[in-house]
Order: sequence, then structure tokens, then C-alpha cells
Amino acid sequence: MTLFPFPTATISPGEPGDRHHRFPRGGKKNWRKWFAAAPRYIDIDTYLRPLTPAEHTGIGGIHPEGYIQAWADFIEANEDATREETFEALRRIEAKFGIPPYP
Repeated sequence: MTLFPFPTATISPGEPGDRHHRFPRGGKKNWRKWFAAAPRYIDIDTYLRPLTPAEHTGIGGIHPEGYIQAWADFIEANEDATREETFEALRRIEAKFGIPPYP
């Protein structure tokens, strides 16, 4: 079974909320290259979702609660993860942080 074969809905300019990268950029680590590399081929800029500022970066939001660390742990433990494994991690990580499924 192929999970998320196509990019999810992108956010239109002016749509309310923060533009959250579901696959994080990684800051100094530059995970953009890791996600884009074979066998994943994931363009992180096409996997965005709106979150309120409170959900995103506010007290109790996903970033202060460890969203980036969850991805760091996955990437470190799964350097050769496939595209399907990476999308499965996305599903698990978003569920862990109470983020409902997104198209």
C-alpha cells in the first residue's frame, strides 16, 4: 500500500493560521536534503498544513512539546528510511501530538 502518493493540500496565501511544515526543515541540520534524497523524494514545501499560532508554537504547542525532537529521533534511528516508512512516521508523530489527519 502506498501512503500519501501525492502532496497534501497546500495552504493558500491569506489562509488563516501558521504554515506548518509537516516534514520539518530541521534548522541547522537541514533535513530538507534528507527528505528530498532517494529513496524518499519528499519535497517538504508541498506538505504544509494550517495550525493556529497556539497549536504551532504557543505554550503547549507542538514545537515546544517536542515535535522537532520526535523527527530527530526518527531520522537518527532510520537514516535509510523509505518514503513509505517516512510517511508512516509522519502519521505516528502527528497522532502523538494530537494533530488530526490532514488530506
